[in-house]
Amino acid sequence: MINLHDQIDIAAHRPIMIAHRGGVIAPDAPENSQNAIKLAAKQGYDMVELDICCAADHVPVLFHGHGGRGGLLVDCGVAGNIGDFTRSELAQLSYRGTDQQILTLEQALDLCVHHDLGVMLDMKTVDANPLPVDYLQQVVELFTERNMAHAIMTLSLRPEVRAVLPATTLWPIRRRNLQEMLATGASLAGYFWFDDPDSVTDEEIAQVHERGALTIACINSFRYPAHSFGELEAKDIARLKRCAVDGWQIDSVYGRFFEKLSSWR
Repeated sequence: MINLHDQIDIAAHRPIMIAHRGGVIAPDAPENSQNAIKLAAKQGYDMVELDICCAADHVPVLFHGHGGRGGLLVDCGVAGNIGDFTRSELAQLSYRGTDQQILTLEQALDLCVHHDLGVMLDMKTVDANPLPVDYLQQVVELFTERNMAHAIMTLSLRPEVRAVLPATTLWPIRRRNLQEMLATGASLAGYFWFDDPDSVTDEEIAQVHERGALTIACINSFRYPAHSFGELEAKDIARLKRCAVDGWQIDSVYGRFFEKLSSWR
């Protein structure tokens, strides 16, 4: 499993490949499912981005949802949101057209440990209210019990998340705080730049890297128009390869652009 604080290990994994939305998506592998995580490992990814939601009984579960934050209708054919159901109730549901069930974070991390996958953690929220303390504490305990604190980065900027996650967690530099972070002149060790390609110049990528932060480009289909058919994505990927970014968080459909990854579908 990658150590995000060991430069030798980072160099050995570069480019760090992170599978968006819980792994490699296929007809039998929905987002954030067991099969998606297994396929990510099989195809050569170093990490998976896991979308974490809070169930009604405050158990951390994996789910992204479509047609509304936390909405179950599109993915599972059930009216309601993740937060309306307990973990035991969610365990009775399957993703439509598959035998895949909604995973708990515990189940997902056990898979990640087995397959040597680090984690990009996306803490999903439905409103501006602070996330429950006991829910956050469970997240922390699940990572620390598995000795994964060296292999976590998070997309969250919420203060209650920062207050509890391990000190070794890498924190994001986004479009909204990039200039502020660069203006401080301080070391950016412990951070990673993460955003879409048009949010940053080549010079800014170089500055972030020189100051000690990792640089992770995201190539996600929702950021591109439907008429692109991969052409705009290919241009962005070529440009950021020239910038020698440390890694990529991608939708698995873009695996064909990266020699490190094996067969994709």
